[in-house]
Formats: sequence, C-alpha cells, structure tokens
Amino acid sequence: MRFLKTGLAAGFFAALLALSGCKEAPEPAAPAQGAVETVVPAALQSNVSGAYTTSGTAAARERVAIASRVTAYLRALPAREGARVSKGDSVARLDVTDVRAGIEAAEASLAAARAAERDAAVDMRKFRSLHEDGVVSDNEWRKVRLNHEAAASRLRAAEAQLDAARVQLEYADVRAPFDGTVVMLVKREGDLVTPGAPIVMMESAGAPVFETYVPESFAPGVREGMAVRIELKGRAPLAGAVERVVHSADQLTRTCLVKIAFSGDAADVMPGTFGTAVFELAGTSEVRVAASALTKRAGLEGVFVVRDGEAKFRWLRLGERRGDFVTVLAGLEGGEVVVDSPRATLNEGSPVRIADRQN
Repeated sequence: MRFLKTGLAAGFFAALLALSGCKEAPEPAAPAQGAVETVVPAALQSNVSGAYTTSGTAAARERVAIASRVTAYLRALPAREGARVSKGDSVARLDVTDVRAGIEAAEASLAAARAAERDAAVDMRKFRSLHEDGVVSDNEWRKVRLNHEAAASRLRAAEAQLDAARVQLEYADVRAPFDGTVVMLVKREGDLVTPGAPIVMMESAGAPVFETYVPESFAPGVREGMAVRIELKGRAPLAGAVERVVHSADQLTRTCLVKIAFSGDAADVMPGTFGTAVFELAGTSEVRVAASALTKRAGLEGVFVVRDGEAKFRWLRLGERRGDFVTVLAGLEGGEVVVDSPRATLNEGSPVRIADRQN
C-alpha cells in the first residue's frame, strides 16, 4: 500500500509538471504609448484672383442703448418694440417724485441764502461808514466783509444746487437721440433704473449698411469705394460699395470688419437680414488645407496643428471646397503643419511625431 501511495503521488506531481509545460508562453507587454505617428500636410498659401464670396448681415448705421442719467423708478414707456420715433420723442418717463422734492429743498435753501446775503450786505454798508468815521476797528470791518463774502458764496452755491435739481427733472424724460426704431425694451415699467443702465435699444432709420468679415490676408485687396455685389435672400442682388475697412484683425478669428454701403435704394432692407457679399479681388492670397485633415471637437470644426511635438486644436472658419482642399477664411495663416486624418483619440496636447509631409 505504501508503494501504491508513493506511485500515485509521483504520478500526480508528474502530471502537474506536464500541465505546466503545456502552458503558452506569456505574451510580451504592450509597448507604452508613445508619440502618435501620423502623416501631416502643410496649410498651403497661394495667390488667387476673381470673385470672393463672404457672408454677412445688414446692420443699422447707428445702434445705441439709451440710458437714464438719474436714479429713479421707470413710470412709463411711450414707445414699444418696433415703434418708429423721431429725434426728441419721449421713449421713457421716470418717476419725478424725489426729483421734485429735491427742487423744493433747493428752492428753500436758495431763499435762505438770499436772505442771509441781503442781511450781510446791509451790515457791510453800515459798518463801511462807521469804519470810515473811525468808530469801528479794522479787525471788526474785516470780519464784516468776510461774513458778506461767505454769504455771497452760499448764495451762489444754492443757485447752482437749484439749477442741478431742475436739470434732473429734464433727465426724467428720456428722449430719442435720432430718428429711428425702438428694437428692444431692456427695462419694464416699475423697474428701478440707474445712471448708465440701458432702458431701450434704438436703431437709426434709413438704409442700413452690410457688415461682413474678410480674412486678414484678403484685407489689403479690399479698398474703400470698391464695387461689391450684395445678395440677400428672397430678392434680386443689390449693388454696393465698400465704405470702410477696419484694418485691425480680430485676435481669435484673424478677420477684418468691412462695411459696405448700398448704392441703390435699400431703405426697405431690414437690419439683421442675412446675405452674402461678392468681391472682385485680384492678386490676393488664400490659405487652403487638405479636407482629410478636418475634424470636429466639441462641435467645432478645425484641424490639429503640430507645435513643439504636440497636437494643438485650431478652430477654423471655412470657405468653399475645391477638389481635395478647403479654403480657410480664418484660423490659419499658411505654412502650419497639420495632422492628416486625425484619430478620434487625438486630443489637445497629444504627442505627435511627423512621419511624412506633403505639400
């Protein structure tokens, strides 16, 4: 029996050794994730000529927020949204209870100051003759004169206080600064308004201007007086001319504001109307990027630019597509290295190693 037990034990251990030998060799550890290997094209910059189209919006020549110059409760709003008003028309009336009380107080102070000044003037006339006769000393005469001067100063201050109180009453009636339309009521009747806080928004009457933005690379080719075709939805194209070019690019979009005046009768064009402006440009440059490099992050379309070995997402404003390339209106200057066909896992700051570069 002992032999049998010993044989069984030896057989058991032999089986364990056999099973151990049949196990697969351990897989090598996955390599640590390093730099993302990718193909990168460059953002191309080239000279173009011909028509250039950009979107924009019709805007009133003047848009102002009309505010109060005093602190008071809003009593009435004579003009509602959409109402046309003329220069000088009342657009808001403020409660004047406190203002009238201030005027009455100022009038009372003025009356007291006038009485005090008259009394000081009488004393000065009397003491002048007494001083000339030698009855009153120089020191006493000096004090009488100073008292009259102080009374006269208090009178002037009271007059100025009354004038200021009456001006406050004029400010209680807020008036339109020009002919135009009330487009928004910021405050409601019963609200407390403070100096500088908008009460209503107004836009000027007459033909609007068309505002659009062009890339900073196109801005040098846009000149004041240049003819532009403006296309608004639902109507025939309108002629226009560049009125102003703001040669200061926005730091985020790298675009410049262009204001275009309508050449014909455009008084019926409503501010806020969307449209496009078509420029005839010659010898300007544009930036293009491969369509395969475009991707979306957080709902924004753009590309990953390679900088210092890392991927940096750059939001783009895109134009028309031509073949395998898309025109970049804002976001790239040209010459940047961008990631082609970026993976979904590529994020801001991910390491990138340039594997190939296409031009």
